[in-house]
Amino acid sequence: MFEPWFLELLQVISDIAVTITGLVVAAVAVLGLSQWQRELRGRARYEVIKRLTYSAFEFRDRYKQARAMWTDASEWASREPQPSEKKDETAHRNEYFARSRRLLPLQETLRNMYQAMWEGQVIFSDQPLDKLIAPFEDAFKNLYVSISMYFSRFVERSMKGTEPGPEDHQWLQDQRKVIYGYAEDELSKSIDVRVERFVAEMKTMAS
Repeated sequence: MFEPWFLELLQVISDIAVTITGLVVAAVAVLGLSQWQRELRGRARYEVIKRLTYSAFEFRDRYKQARAMWTDASEWASREPQPSEKKDETAHRNEYFARSRRLLPLQETLRNMYQAMWEGQVIFSDQPLDKLIAPFEDAFKNLYVSISMYFSRFVERSMKGTEPGPEDHQWLQDQRKVIYGYAEDELSKSIDVRVERFVAEMKTMAS
């Protein structure tokens, strides 16, 4: 038989062992949770950066496609001309319709960039993601406004049976340069530069 004092000592040692075990388990759990949280944040950072980078490249490609010089008749085939339309008016409205529809994929890409940006604001709270996307938004708005104003002017003139006057020549020429382009013109190159800068920022944020 063990002495009472020895049994009490064993009980104390047992209680201490149980306490230490509990602390170790809790510490391991906390460390595991912290590691899991870091992994989640890391994956979330990666996904946001990947989506933003992909959207930037997609925007570049769709922007150039929207400005491609040639417009195929199939692009306005779904438009129904009004009986009262004049021949010139129909031609302008067809082109207006086709060019406006080309903006839809570009608008979708911009919307995806916004969505990724909003999610990224939670993770990159110290990064001005909205400022990084602003150049793409400006490019879209510029193209949209040029298409709208350029063809509205021609449609209005054709409905009246008149041609644009000399005072409109330079303005129309400037708008046309925005609407119609090719892969190596000034606007296309400016988009290439914006994408390069954007990707560089994404790489910095990923590091």
